[in-house]
Amino acid sequence: MSFDFLNPMMLLGLLGISLPVLVHLLSRKKYDVVQWGAMQFLELGRRTRRRIRLEGWLLLAIRMLLITLIALALSRPWVSGGFLSKFISTQSRDVVFVIDGSYSMGWEGETETPHAAAIQWVHRFLEELNPGDTITLIDARDQPRLITESPTSQFDIVREKLNQLPPPAGSSNLANSISKAIQTLSKTSNLEREVIVLTDDQAFCWSPEDSILWAQVNDLLQQSAVPVSLWATNVAGEKNAGLLTNRKVDQLAVSREVCVKNLPVRISTTVRYDGPEENLICPVYFEVDGQQLPEKTQSIKIENHGETTVEFQHRFEDEGTHIVSIVLDPDQLPGDDRSDAALHVTSALPVLLVDGTPSFDSTRSEVFFANLALMAPANRTPWIQTTVIEKSQLNADILKNQAVVILANVDTLSETQAGALIDFV
Repeated sequence: MSFDFLNPMMLLGLLGISLPVLVHLLSRKKYDVVQWGAMQFLELGRRTRRRIRLEGWLLLAIRMLLITLIALALSRPWVSGGFLSKFISTQSRDVVFVIDGSYSMGWEGETETPHAAAIQWVHRFLEELNPGDTITLIDARDQPRLITESPTSQFDIVREKLNQLPPPAGSSNLANSISKAIQTLSKTSNLEREVIVLTDDQAFCWSPEDSILWAQVNDLLQQSAVPVSLWATNVAGEKNAGLLTNRKVDQLAVSREVCVKNLPVRISTTVRYDGPEENLICPVYFEVDGQQLPEKTQSIKIENHGETTVEFQHRFEDEGTHIVSIVLDPDQLPGDDRSDAALHVTSALPVLLVDGTPSFDSTRSEVFFANLALMAPANRTPWIQTTVIEKSQLNADILKNQAVVILANVDTLSETQAGALIDFV
């Protein structure tokens, strides 16, 4: 049996029971006694005096009891278990589901991925809940994402949100997601609160080496007015034992995120292999905007538990934003079989040169040599397009289409110009 208060600070209100006593004591004034012969006919009998005194003490006790009841009500006492559980109905509870959204939850070694198993697990759990229970869904990624905006008892909405969960990808931080779940429960009202983590039990997502994150989780658990039960369920079971072979593409490194047409761009990454074979020879594909370029396919050799660096070079002919991808043949863990990156292609990089001390002789201008170096007049298709202005011409409109701004000997700026530059940066 456990007993506690949701708002223990309200118990300080019990100090108020001393107020009726103080009022009673202060109201007992001393009077001078004057002997008067006819007073003997007005004196009360002993029984009457006893009754009046008893009524005074009873009134004082009622006042003290009323203050005590108000303080206890505001402190919200609660009790669970023990003999009282025989006389009360089943306690409603607030439950937060943390669903691991990392790419390992997409393992296809069986007929059902761990991510799909987690969704079905929640569906079955919903069938056992009572009408007063509430549910919150958190999609655990690098940053936790609330699927339900607030705890809800509308289980049909929860089922709909479950079926709309995005597929697993990237990594997840379960410690951050658990902290988010505990913070969500601090705003609920039921006296039974649970956090249920559904994962495939991969150690990386738990961040066991990050003591600061787990110290925060522990602090939140201790600060909770109502105890929070924390559960973890391995929805993959023993199926992960079959994950014996895996090829992985690391994050892409792009030589430049903004480039111009026909300028070569290098895209590189690391390919890793873990499996039963001592050496693995596998093809590596290169895609632009989802279209594979067969002429750029490479064949690499990787040792078991080893890695190999792969690099591609490409020239873009069209302006705009493009997605480049390095892709491997699919295996049982498709979430790490490809890696993508975005880059922007333009006809020429717009650069704004602000001349702080303009001169009639252009060769004496503060930006003359910078403009000459950047424009390269001999180049018929320049990669950089410069615009030269005086300091007084600098404003928010002229900054809209610029990628780089160079201030040459500009000693001061107006508040409007400084604000425009801050917004530009």
